[in-house]
Amino acid sequence: MKTHHLPLLLLLLLLSLLPQPPTAAASPSNITAIFAFGDSTLDPGNNNYLNTIFRADHPPYGRDFPDHSATGRFSVHRRQTDDRLSGRRHGLKKDGILKAYLSPSVSSDDLGTGVSFASAGTGLDVVTSSLSNVASMDAQVGYFKEYLGKVGLTAAKVGEALFVIGVGSNDMMFNYYTLPTRRSMGLDGYHALLLQNLQTFVKD
Repeated sequence: MKTHHLPLLLLLLLLSLLPQPPTAAASPSNITAIFAFGDSTLDPGNNNYLNTIFRADHPPYGRDFPDHSATGRFSVHRRQTDDRLSGRRHGLKKDGILKAYLSPSVSSDDLGTGVSFASAGTGLDVVTSSLSNVASMDAQVGYFKEYLGKVGLTAAKVGEALFVIGVGSNDMMFNYYTLPTRRSMGLDGYHALLLQNLQTFVKD
């Protein structure tokens, strides 16, 4: 795929996070669960339970929440992704928060209506997650398959779920611009690798 397609892909992802008028596809009766995969833009605290320095379980994170506690989100309060992707918007979750799959406090109700498998610091390139010691995209697929076996969702319910992916910036920052790990591939070549890995992830 040509390089100029990558900005378009990122633009479409950003547009998908912007507030939109209610549609039939966003009605509570159509969306059965919400699942998120990717990096810190969608990680609500999975990294709290991984042996990594990429964690947001300390101040100043969470300072604007009612209890001023750090939840694991890389923000001081609810983010646009919380509001846009929250189950409350779709009538699924009372508190409107998509919980971290790895959290031991996640309830059966939360599991039944979807969770986030995202891990801050990860990327589409396996080298990225190795550098950060976080859950790779392959590991997140593994979590999802484990989840399906644990919860026992029907194929019909999974088929009506909303799947969201937010990933890619860490790859460029870590492996291309900061470190020369992938720079020898050239920008076009590295973009092609990332897009190929994204296609493989979606198929899995």
